[in-house]
Amino acid sequence: VHGQIHWRADDETAPPPPVKPPPSDLWRAPADALPAGNYVYVESPAGDPVGGGKTYLYTQANAVFSVMGYSKSINVGVTGDENWSGAFEVMSGVDMLEPAYYGNAEIGPLQNPTRPRVDWSGSVGTCYKIVGWFAVDAITYEAGALTALDLRFEQRCTSSSVALHGQIHWTPNDPTRPPGPVNPPPADLWKPPASAVPASGNYAYFESDAGDFVGGGKV
Repeated sequence: VHGQIHWRADDETAPPPPVKPPPSDLWRAPADALPAGNYVYVESPAGDPVGGGKTYLYTQANAVFSVMGYSKSINVGVTGDENWSGAFEVMSGVDMLEPAYYGNAEIGPLQNPTRPRVDWSGSVGTCYKIVGWFAVDAITYEAGALTALDLRFEQRCTSSSVALHGQIHWTPNDPTRPPGPVNPPPADLWKPPASAVPASGNYAYFESDAGDFVGGGKV
């Protein structure tokens, strides 16, 4: 093996910075597919191992969001019918996430720190090495705390020829909540026959249809 090294402490060469503003032709989620309020939209084509070839839309009515922002990175969690986690981080030499396009991103073993990081994974599937980009459309902080985020991203497993896309909109003051319990309960719900249960005292009554695995088809 041969090598030659030249180094000076005053060399100011740095990795390419993010592109401001983001290019206008980047992927964007269909406007008519996006709700008001906070959301996470994920679009996976057939053949993508991470998203399983499906489209997912989460709001605070059907999932719990976790969004943590730091000066150089954003971590997003989604817990719903599926679980997801996302990590987006600037390249070395950049001190603060700001509205811009962060291209040539990757995640994997021996990740190059001069490139941004993009990593979206979850309970549907995963892959070993990812390449892609992310674009911060808007981001705000107050007293060091993240208060608003609009972000889009693309990632492709190096073992696949197709790319997963996602779009995130989040603020901490979205009042949307999951549907609460219905009170009073609907009048047409199942009840045991009055003649089958005692008029007073504690009891437990179970009625299993034929073919029911748990109750074995018995009363």
